[in-house]
Amino acid sequence: MSTLFTPVQITEGRRTFHRFMGFNVFAFSILTGNVISVFALKLDVSNTFIGLLQSFLHLSMAFLLVGRLLVQRMSSVAVFTFGWFTRYLFASLLLLIPLVASRPDGTAISGAIILVAVGGFHIFRGVGVAGQIPIVAGLASGGDRGRFLAVNSILANTIALAGGLAIAALLGPDAPVGYFIACFGVAIAFGFLSVIQIRKLPEPRVDTVASMESFFTDVRSVARDVALGRFLRYLAGFALSTSALLAFLVVLSKRVFLLPDNFTVLLVAIGNMGAVVSGLVNRRLVDASGSKPLIVAFQALGMLAALAVALSTGAVAGRHAIMVAAFFVATGVQSGLFVSSQSYYYGLYPEQKHRNLGLLYALVSGTAGAVGAYLGGLLLDALTPHVDLPSAFRVLFVAIALVALVALLLSLRLVPDRRPSRRRLGAMIPVRIRRLLVRLYRSSGRAGD
Repeated sequence: MSTLFTPVQITEGRRTFHRFMGFNVFAFSILTGNVISVFALKLDVSNTFIGLLQSFLHLSMAFLLVGRLLVQRMSSVAVFTFGWFTRYLFASLLLLIPLVASRPDGTAISGAIILVAVGGFHIFRGVGVAGQIPIVAGLASGGDRGRFLAVNSILANTIALAGGLAIAALLGPDAPVGYFIACFGVAIAFGFLSVIQIRKLPEPRVDTVASMESFFTDVRSVARDVALGRFLRYLAGFALSTSALLAFLVVLSKRVFLLPDNFTVLLVAIGNMGAVVSGLVNRRLVDASGSKPLIVAFQALGMLAALAVALSTGAVAGRHAIMVAAFFVATGVQSGLFVSSQSYYYGLYPEQKHRNLGLLYALVSGTAGAVGAYLGGLLLDALTPHVDLPSAFRVLFVAIALVALVALLLSLRLVPDRRPSRRRLGAMIPVRIRRLLVRLYRSSGRAGD
């Protein structure tokens, strides 16, 4: 039973949160990831620029600390609303690019606008997430925590899939800047609609508001916990590898495989198909088998995906198929690990600690993810003067695979979150198959008599 919300608030709050996600995910899928990277690549930016651009997504988590300070003065819903409204104001700066594109220094100014717009978009996401964390923690309370998080993942990735298909249909092989700006405008409008839904979310009870002092108190209380230490080390490895992998798959598509704009953007939709599949797997299994087996399985798949991409950077034929498979698996792995690792983490401690320990989770994963994306760009730019582009990408993805291998080894050392009961394991088997097995078992018993 949640101590943050009443049962009625949980039911209604989950519906409202799903509506918020519908608007927000559609906007987010256009303003980040492949779309903004393809747009930036049209300006012939460096790999380090792309790494920095993608690192903002993860670096935003450091600004949770700012949001935490605001939560002490404002309500959680108010901080959530402020962060989300401001981030879409920053995104609106992208609409200014056509006004400077014709200037002699238009390319440099456009690049600066992209950095400011995307940086502000993600920074204020971090501020807003400080208000979001206690709300989601309360809505995710109860025995169906894993199911709720998995449903969120399925919904988010299905909407992102639809958004990716729509954008790919609008863009051609070499889309003009105006097409991208129109897409950004639609996304920003949907983003502001998501802010309206935030205002309708329930406010956590007043006595649960946490201070920075309580954050450090809760962290100290679990600092010596073996389970926490092992998980945070694993989390850093997982975030480091997956952030770099997804950040530079799009650059591989454009700069090495020379694939068209609309196909590269379509890869967002392909990736979200993989995320939907991993969400279905989590929804089916996470509450029955526990989170650790899923973490290990997804992490192993991520390591193999990075290694397979490394071996394919010099491919001449089948480039479209390689990128489809890479995005499907890599995005599915990232989404699957996000859900299963959160379910594992929140299951370690009572709900009263979720707000503070959720902040710790975000800080570790965000910092590691930002470092991974930025270092990937630096490594590529350091290699390209000395080796050909496919070889530079091969070295990068081998390095990512090695980091993923370390994360896999760390995941094997995680403390089991639960021992699956026979009843839970039985629930994983479809009813018809269970009935067939029962009949076969009884038949074999009669045959033995």
